[in-house]
This record gives sequence, C-alpha cells and structure tokens, in this order.
Amino acid sequence: MGRRKNRGRDPVLLFLQDSHNLRILAQLANEDNFDSDIAAGLLKDVQNKVSNVPDWETFYKRATRVSSSLSDQKPITHLRQFLSHVRARNTQNTAKASHRQKRKLVWLYLPCKYFSYEIRLEVSELGIRSDPYTVQDVLDGKPNAPKFIVIWRERTTKYRDIKANIYMTENASSENHGVLKVVDLDDYDMLRLDHNKSYIILSGCPKAFIIQSVVMRGVALGCAYSPCLTEFLREAVDAAVNFRRNIRPTHVGTMNQVGLNMGPRHARVFGPAVSFTKKLVKEKMVDHDEDIIGAASLIWSIAQAVLPQDVLQVMYDHIAAEELPLLQTRNVAPGSGFTLQIDSTEYFFPYTERAPPEVYINRAYSAPTHMDRTYCKYAAAYIADRIIDLMHPDRQGPHALPCDIGGNYVDVQLGVVVESAPGTLIVFQPGQRHGTTLSYGVCNYGYAVTFSRRLIDGYRELSEEGKREYFIRPSDSNEEGVIYN
Repeated sequence: MGRRKNRGRDPVLLFLQDSHNLRILAQLANEDNFDSDIAAGLLKDVQNKVSNVPDWETFYKRATRVSSSLSDQKPITHLRQFLSHVRARNTQNTAKASHRQKRKLVWLYLPCKYFSYEIRLEVSELGIRSDPYTVQDVLDGKPNAPKFIVIWRERTTKYRDIKANIYMTENASSENHGVLKVVDLDDYDMLRLDHNKSYIILSGCPKAFIIQSVVMRGVALGCAYSPCLTEFLREAVDAAVNFRRNIRPTHVGTMNQVGLNMGPRHARVFGPAVSFTKKLVKEKMVDHDEDIIGAASLIWSIAQAVLPQDVLQVMYDHIAAEELPLLQTRNVAPGSGFTLQIDSTEYFFPYTERAPPEVYINRAYSAPTHMDRTYCKYAAAYIADRIIDLMHPDRQGPHALPCDIGGNYVDVQLGVVVESAPGTLIVFQPGQRHGTTLSYGVCNYGYAVTFSRRLIDGYRELSEEGKREYFIRPSDSNEEGVIYN
C-alpha cells in the first residue's frame, strides 16, 4: 500500500521485531503446538521479505548475528526451540506427520494459501468441498459438483406484492403477533424450501440463467468437531447480544454489527464500529472481538470452500474493485489471521485471511420486509443454530406450531420461504425485498457478511492515506512502517 522502504535496517532484525511473527514463533516453540505446515508457511513469508534465506538454519544464523540489537532475547530463544522441532521433524517419517495434521481442526475447516494438505483428505467428514465447481457444473450433473435441487423461478410482484416495513407470519391463527403491521404468507404465492434439502434458484433459461439464490444445508455439521464449533458460534452470538449495541432496537430480536461502519446516519464518521454498551476491561473487549472475528472469518472461509465459484466471484470482484480491507475492530487491529477458542483449546490461524470488513450477528431476530442498498449483488448468511422454546404459547396444545414454522428467511418477489435449520448457508440478494418471518419462540443464531452501499460510499471518500489506516498499520509490522528488503 505504498509504504516507504528503509534500506538502513537489517531485514532479519525487522522480521524479529514484528509482533505478528513473534506470536507465531512463540506458538511453534512449544512442541505440543509445533506444526510443520505452519513452519513451512512462515518460511515462505520470511523468504518473501528477506533475501538469501533457503532454510531455517540460515535464518537462525543470521538472527544470532543481530541478536544484540534486540531489547528482548525471547525471539532468539523461541527461534532456537522452534529450530530444534524443525530438525526433529525433518528426521521423522513425513507420512506420520501428515496423519497427525489431518486430525487437527486447522486442516479440517480452512483453506490456506500456504498449505497444500489442507482439508482434502477429511472433506467427506465435514460435508465441505475442496474442489471448485460452478452452477453450470450442477446443471450438467458433473461428479465434482454437489447435489442441489434446482428451481427455476422468476421474480414478480403478481401475488407477491408485500410492501416495505411489514412483518410476515406463517401463523395466521396466533392471538398475539407482537407487532402492528403483519401479513399472512398463506395469502401470497410462496414456495417453501425444505430444511433438509439444498437448493439453487435460477431464473431465465438453461443457456442464459441468472443465479437468484443458493441454499446449502448441513454446512460444517459433519465431523466430531461440529458440536464444539456450534457451541462456540452460539456463545459468540450470546456475548454480542449481552455486551454490544443492538442496532435494530425497534425490531423483534437483536442484531449487532462488528467491523467498519459509518456511525450514526447524521454523523458520517467512518471507522470501526463503537459497539460495546457495557464497561469492560480492555482484555475482555479484545477477547470478545477476537471471538467474533474468529467466528465470522471461519464462516467466510467455509463459505469459500462450499459455494459455487460463480457466486463467490461476484463477491471477490467487489472486494477487489473497492480494495476493501479485512475485518477489524477498535480493539483488534487490521491484519490477517485469527484465533478460535473451541472446547478449551486455542486454534491459531496465522495466515488465513479474515472475513470482509462488515459483519452482522443476530439472535432471535425477525426483520420486516426491506431492501438493503448495496453495490454487491450477493451477501452470505449462516445459521449456526436454531433453538425452539416449546413453552411459547403458540408451541403448545393441539394446534401447536410445527418446528419448521417461524424465523424463516423470505425473498418476497422471488416468492420463496427458506426454512431455517442449523448449518444453513444462504446466498441472497440484499438489494431485493426480503425479510424474516415472526419467530413464535424460535431463536436462530445467525451471522451475515454484507457489503452495504453506505459503507462503500464512505470508504470511497477517504484519501489513499486514509484508506491505509484500515490495512496493516506500522505498529503491526514494525515501528517505522517499512517493507523488508
């Protein structure tokens, strides 16, 4: 991003003073945490920034020569311990090491640009794919494409004309909807998408189709880690609800935002959202922010592994065209990598890119019909869990609501109701009128990655110098903001 070069300082010394690199070295210095693939990825990072470093032995020798310039000798200690693990691993059977890797969550979930092993051998356990595919592959029945029910459906206002800011119900007989303006979906031309089946909804014709929506079921629910992952995602939402500002206080349920925003509509102040409403010590705020960044980035990585390339490319092109930074908060600086705390174990992903900069978290949320102003055609939402309060009045008695009623996504003019279920990933068009049905005791735990027009407009107004503030700052790389030679 145009940082100035500094040829007067040793690049090895600069690398050892980088807080991000030090954290990785400290992790790898512990034999229990050592991972040969992460070590290989870090070496590639070193080689991109420091010339003439063919291996870790060479880097260690150069590091010891500049160690006297370090105020703290911990980097050298960690590097020495790390190097001993590298040497030991080089003498072991590589197949045995790979078998250890494949049992780790880090390889089960995340594609990472430095690693070739990644998720390929364990893909069947998760229901997560490693091979890219397109919607055309699905239509052609190619073996590399997952199985979808393909629905051809055109957008129209005929029999689907629901005005803006109206709540929708699938329970016309309820005595208390809890809202004033409500319509019964039974009065409209709506197609229900079963909670156990995956769908691609297209319009047009097979030779010239438009992707309207994608609904995938059972995403990330297929392995031994899934219960712990679901619990982590649910707890991150609960913490957001308990400690962060509800940005839709007049709606049913709670919605929180993390990442960059424009502040209140009257203020137009661009920057990380001020979201905490309760006074917390800095350490707690960092913990909560890292949980949300980790949760959202994990979901984004999974989405990239399972969705059709056609849909992903639209979002990739938007991110690239606008030169958007990655997800960050007021307490967690820009950069790559994130941490997950799952089942009392910390999983550190140092090289995996975070989610895009605008993320929404919701719990038991019902949205009235609306359209979101956006420059990107698609957005992605993930339902981590769905819990039903069977004590709710509408869930009891001879006319109790079935479990698939309530808290369901509706694309109004497409005329589809997406039944909610844990592990549901939805690609939708935020610029088309949509909403969520009233819940009647349903509590969905949801995440959404979006690209609002207001945020992009504010970002476009920044100078190039102003935009650099939202990428890796000098304090996150080295104190002078240089690039390594």
